[in-house]
Amino acid sequence: MTTITIVLTDLPKGKGVTVQTDAGAPCIGQPRTPAEALTMDLLRTCKAQGVSVQYGTLSATLAGELLKDLLHPEELGHAVTPEVRDRARICLGMAAVESHLAYSASPLRSGRQS
Repeated sequence: MTTITIVLTDLPKGKGVTVQTDAGAPCIGQPRTPAEALTMDLLRTCKAQGVSVQYGTLSATLAGELLKDLLHPEELGHAVTPEVRDRARICLGMAAVESHLAYSASPLRSGRQS
């Protein structure tokens, strides 16, 4: 299963958005999985809106790896609560299975901002 991380960050004082991804830069003729093809479509939309896209960035890769590590019992899985593991699952597009959390419990859905 291919997992691709895209990180969108608001710049201070409304100066735009940064886009980082762990996906490689697009190459013409290179075969793509369905997830990679959809990623390239999304990133093409970002570029069409004048947003600079940074490909292959370490921070995007690390964010995805951290989410996976929160679920893995031999990494951080036993060190965090069921709610934290379920939040990681939700971020990875999986269903919450250990707690009462549902997609509507996401801080993005409830209007909370950090």
